Amino acid sequence: MMLWTDAIQHFIRELRIRGYSRRTLDAYLFDIEKFNEYLNISLGLDLGSIRVDAIDTQVIRGWMDDRLTSGNSTRTMARKLATIKSLFRFLYDQNFVRENPADKLKLPRIRKNPPSALSQDEIRQLIKAPDPEGKNYLMERALLTIIYSCGLRVSEAASLRIESLNMERQHLRVSGKGSKQRIIPLQDSVRRIVLEYILHRERVMPETMSAGAALFVKMGAKGPVEMNVRRIQYLVERCGREAGLLTHVYPHLLRHSIATHMIEEGANVEAVRQTLGHEDLATTSIYVKASSKFLMQEHKKFNPSDNLIKNQ
Repeated sequence: MMLWTDAIQHFIRELRIRGYSRRTLDAYLFDIEKFNEYLNISLGLDLGSIRVDAIDTQVIRGWMDDRLTSGNSTRTMARKLATIKSLFRFLYDQNFVRENPADKLKLPRIRKNPPSALSQDEIRQLIKAPDPEGKNYLMERALLTIIYSCGLRVSEAASLRIESLNMERQHLRVSGKGSKQRIIPLQDSVRRIVLEYILHRERVMPETMSAGAALFVKMGAKGPVEMNVRRIQYLVERCGREAGLLTHVYPHLLRHSIATHMIEEGANVEAVRQTLGHEDLATTSIYVKASSKFLMQEHKKFNPSDNLIKNQ
């Protein structure tokens, strides 16, 4: 029977083969490490010699109870358990275990709230926040515009290359979760803002203009610097403050915002799903619930109250 540590290595290797991002892999490893701490510290098991069949349903349930008692929220616990369930599902599918001890364990129920979103006026303020006198003004404005208009995850924005842009066909090719690609149309105003940035960069940083180069590059103190996930997060947060917005602004909030705004403007939920790259239409449908304008329009169209009551 396989050792527990070897089983984990097989699992992580499989996730890499499937194209999982570094960020996702780190999240899996973090959850597994915390589970290992419980096995080692709370149960006194030697991780170097324990076999996978020693970890049964009772052990996993004990870990869940321990985490919930220690103050983990049901949302956090659901994520941690999902990791362990994925691990044992893989081990079972590969015949590394005869039974799946996590199969019948239930995820804690999570109350799903509609995602928050900025108003269209707040988005307008945010995109105007970069300093026109700043050396990275055009890049910052283009980056904020692309994230919002195309509904990008921050990791997707950071992974964009110059070759991701197709100005002639006016679309952007995005590599999403699991390396799945999608094509997102570029609005004329977005295309103009991005083109202005690209032409400027070609003049001031021509050495960065290869097809495979990062789409978003800023001019740093020592030369060009690619905009990675952390730099993009910092930029969005800073621009939110400089725009005078009262809420904390982060990249995913812009993604929520465009989805909500598209629904408000009458977009089909399927079109929003394809824009965001959701696999399940139910995931996208939460934006319908978040749209107060949509609800008002639907009531106005279909609620018979006015016809029933107006002559009373």
